[in-house]
Amino acid sequence: FFLMIRRPPRSTLFPYTTLFRSSQNVRVWLKPTTLIVGAYRFGHWARAVRVPVLRQALLVVAAAVRRFLEWLTGCFIAPTAIIGPGFVVHNLYGVLVGATNIGRNCTIYSGVKIGYAVKRIGDDVSIGLNAVIAEPITIGNNVRIAPNSLVITDVADNMMVMGVPARIRLRRLPLKRPGVGESHNGVQDSRKLTRRM
Repeated sequence: FFLMIRRPPRSTLFPYTTLFRSSQNVRVWLKPTTLIVGAYRFGHWARAVRVPVLRQALLVVAAAVRRFLEWLTGCFIAPTAIIGPGFVVHNLYGVLVGATNIGRNCTIYSGVKIGYAVKRIGDDVSIGLNAVIAEPITIGNNVRIAPNSLVITDVADNMMVMGVPARIRLRRLPLKRPGVGESHNGVQDSRKLTRRM
């Protein structure tokens, strides 16, 4: 009896937990960081529309929304940039992303400047606070750029760079995607293990 007083039955909690989860999803979509990436994606999509009159109307709407969000958030993403899925801007203000090619799962923080001359930024790259990437360079996959770094030379895969100018400080382990028998943290799944005796 006392357990029922402390905790209501699961059937009465279910509607509230579903409502809470849906409100969290709405909050994520209303964050300014999500809005600026969404405005970039909408503008990029509008450039690909094949109907000329519709494309021009959508580009005008996309430009107006992008300019308003740039003014509101202080984050500029060039409409001609090519950015893969999983792009995240964690903090706003002072972010400049030039017309470059960025791979999947790139994370940038406040004050990051990616110049127009940058050739390519690979997959799974994290760019720290106030880092600057200039010159016509290429950044590899699975790279971490420390805060306040100035990157002016090419960076190979699986590296961590820091400093002004940035130098390689740590060689990182290659990023492994989970395969058969592995979980997301790289530990083997217990169902696939065999006992040794």
